[in-house]
Amino acid sequence: MKSFRKREFEYVMERLAEVPGRILDVGCGQGRYLVPLSRSRHVVGVEKSADQISRLTGAGFQVVSRSEIVGSNEEFDCVLMSHVLEHVAPRELVDFLDGYLDLLRTKGRLVVATPLPWRGFYDDYDHVKPYTHTALNVLFSNNPQQQEKTRNEMKMLSLWIRRYPYDLVIWGHERRLSKMIKLVINRVMLFAYLSSGGRIGKSTGWVGVYEKSGLRIHAM
Repeated sequence: MKSFRKREFEYVMERLAEVPGRILDVGCGQGRYLVPLSRSRHVVGVEKSADQISRLTGAGFQVVSRSEIVGSNEEFDCVLMSHVLEHVAPRELVDFLDGYLDLLRTKGRLVVATPLPWRGFYDDYDHVKPYTHTALNVLFSNNPQQQEKTRNEMKMLSLWIRRYPYDLVIWGHERRLSKMIKLVINRVMLFAYLSSGGRIGKSTGWVGVYEKSGLRIHAM
């Protein structure tokens, strides 16, 4: 029985395997993707934590800060942003995305994994805002009515919704009978989730794969 996070990890790894060439792992953290990918791929990690950069580079991995990579002449076949966008404020999102998408070759892939606004989203105090795939597609679209958009044209190729089992919150002050009833209901919903292969459940995140079409040509 796979954990919920394991399902997402495997899906992202499968999408990355479809793209040969160099990978830029933005917000690589402790190396969840960087470490296994580096066994067979050329991967460059980007991290804002100086301690994480020091630890990973000391272990032989190539990890840099944003200022070292954005604006450089580097080119990548795939950019991975796993649980990064939710830490970026809306007013900074376009510049944040374009800084890395400028490094993505034409026809290269962007893989995004990010949570949706479910109950547990704000349990992480570093989370700023949840972004749906619809919201991101608006930034990537050619809609003339949309003022804020990236200079890099991106087309969505695939979408996968991460789901957790439906559950009822069990509060500490509830009566014992109430807790037992909720526990039984939660077990039934967990069974429905598992027996359906994860299709019956609440949407808690998504993974999108995009292809870069090129740069926008602005009319003068």
